[in-house]
Amino acid sequence: MIQKSGEKTGKDFQSELDRVNEGLDKVKVRKKSDRLYLRAVLPPKAGSGKWQRQEIAVGVKANLTGLNKAKAKAKKLDSDLFLNQFDWGEWLNMERKVCL
Repeated sequence: MIQKSGEKTGKDFQSELDRVNEGLDKVKVRKKSDRLYLRAVLPPKAGSGKWQRQEIAVGVKANLTGLNKAKAKAKKLDSDLFLNQFDWGEWLNMERKVCL
């Protein structure tokens, strides 16, 4: 396959993903198949129980454009967790929009 002018390679995407993750503390952006997810230790959705590692779908494809959106959402989640302001309501609404 011939690379078009200006088209990024998989290595470029992976290096950018690594760079994004280096700038995050409590959250990681993860590629699964052709989609991006945020992974972090989060409280249970029901409100009781212990915190555990969970993933939130960002709703974008795993490309450089999608990574920019995932980066913004990851920074928001990282900040919410750091400031103890995380609220599942906000993030569940985002997941519902992804599924529509």
